[in-house]
Amino acid sequence: MGEEIYMKKIAIFFVAILVLSFLTGCVKKEKEENNNANVINTEGKIKWLSYEEGINESGKPYLLFFYSNETQLKKMENDEIIKLANDFVMIKISSNSINISNKYNVSSTPFIIILDKNGNEVVRSFNISSKEIMVEMYNVDVSEKDSILWMDYESGLEIANETGKPVLLYFYYSSHRLCQQTESNLFTNKSVIEKSKSFVMIKINVGDDKNTNILYKYRFQYIYYTYNNQIYPYLPTVIFLNESKEILHRLITYDVYDPNDEKPIEKFLSNMDKALKGKIWGYDFSFVTLDGKTKHLKDYRGKVVLVDMMATWCQPCRMQMAELKKVLQHYGKKKITIISIDVDEHDDVDKIKSTFGDHINEWTFGMDKYKVSYRFWATSIPTLAIFDKYGRLQYLRPGLTQANELEKIIDEIM
Repeated sequence: MGEEIYMKKIAIFFVAILVLSFLTGCVKKEKEENNNANVINTEGKIKWLSYEEGINESGKPYLLFFYSNETQLKKMENDEIIKLANDFVMIKISSNSINISNKYNVSSTPFIIILDKNGNEVVRSFNISSKEIMVEMYNVDVSEKDSILWMDYESGLEIANETGKPVLLYFYYSSHRLCQQTESNLFTNKSVIEKSKSFVMIKINVGDDKNTNILYKYRFQYIYYTYNNQIYPYLPTVIFLNESKEILHRLITYDVYDPNDEKPIEKFLSNMDKALKGKIWGYDFSFVTLDGKTKHLKDYRGKVVLVDMMATWCQPCRMQMAELKKVLQHYGKKKITIISIDVDEHDDVDKIKSTFGDHINEWTFGMDKYKVSYRFWATSIPTLAIFDKYGRLQYLRPGLTQANELEKIIDEIM
């Protein structure tokens, strides 16, 4: 018994190391790609024009920066300002340019004036911080922009705080095939680009070690799958936040973009519309009970729901059910619901009943007629998903999970 406990501890430690090693990335190339993403200027600097050069440019709004010294000019040396600057004609004006300063009624520095693309003044501000400049630039309407404006996490949340916009968090890995399809087909769609202007769009690279704390904040240590004995996060992942930064919903993999779906763009736009309403909404899926009735996850709103994906031939699945029974006894049926879904299409009702007879009357059993396992990438079983009382996904992992660990998760989300 002591040796068995020791081996379990070693296994848990090994899994933790695998998760951490993937999430922290250690991929230098990936980090560099992420740091340079969306910065059109290859030098990573603002392309400043003189007033005479810039004011004759057309098609973009103008930012006029009045300054007296290089220290003031360094206010603009901010990665997010540099990114935003690609959508502006950036004009720097020395305090020695008396005629231009008088024309715009500027008597002190640093001073910024933003003009729309027709030359009408929309922003006038003195001695503001880099953060405030970033927010002012972000708020300027760039209606002809033909791509999504992605922000980094910290700057994006600052802008969301200032603007009151909801947030879309996009977690990706550049070499991940479905992420590549998502970016080339979904995020280039004109309707998605247009609707993205109602959000602060934040892009987070899971392969960059500086994002490790962000990944833990959004429960990636609890939501992963395995393939060929390797651990992977579900990608792409999209998380919607409301104005208070509360999670409204989480989309993973094919719920973000399914290349085999007839209308993947329309489904994503529908999710964006739901997020704009600012209300939490949960997952829903269907399964068929052993007596032939179609049930839905939404039927169990108000309770924490544990969905156990299993099969009759799976010995660890039987062990998992023993742990689920302990959890059910701990909380009772008024607080939690357990649903065991057989994901093997060759298993029939009689076989399920004969295999799991001890548990059939204790909670709901069903069959995977609607591809729940496909949706949640249940590449190995048992795979267990936990949804909170709103239907939001809080836990999704393969393998046997002990009752005490499940109770910690449930206590956290209940």
